[in-house]
Amino acid sequence: MKTEQKIAFRQLVASALGLDLSKVFNAQQNMPKQQKTYCTLRYYSYGQETPYEHILTTTPGEQLTISRQTLVCEIQMFATAGTDACAALQNLVNAFDRQPIIDKLKANDIAIVSAESVQDISALLDNTVWETRASVDITIRFTNTVSDDVGYIDTVKIDGKTSGTVKTTPDMNINVGG
Repeated sequence: MKTEQKIAFRQLVASALGLDLSKVFNAQQNMPKQQKTYCTLRYYSYGQETPYEHILTTTPGEQLTISRQTLVCEIQMFATAGTDACAALQNLVNAFDRQPIIDKLKANDIAIVSAESVQDISALLDNTVWETRASVDITIRFTNTVSDDVGYIDTVKIDGKTSGTVKTTPDMNINVGG
């Protein structure tokens, strides 16, 4: 997924959970532990869903290469005591079916394919502190479009004999020898 798509998805998750954007971040960041409540996003299991599609544009020499892929995003919520992390993530999953959210995803070439069950992964830390935590895996489909300069042929010279009359148009540069 492109960086812009990840940013858009992160903003959408923060908004749907009612969290400040600074409370939703990538799981693999080297940073101090955050104050609860916060969410982490971990992207994995990238896969190409369809073969690459190559489309010529109206610009000479330009071709678009379109790639449709999927990935899994694990969303973990770390909550303060008294906050139901499982309910919050289930509300997020339900929000993916709301039209305004679908429209925002579509505007960024993203679609939610499926969501697994929300898992309660709360744990006792250092045998002293209970950490309320939940997790859900979301399968995301996304499209990447890249413009390629493939070059083009602007002049063709044909030498040879013909058995008939050759007709040309003003934009054709054909030289028939013989």
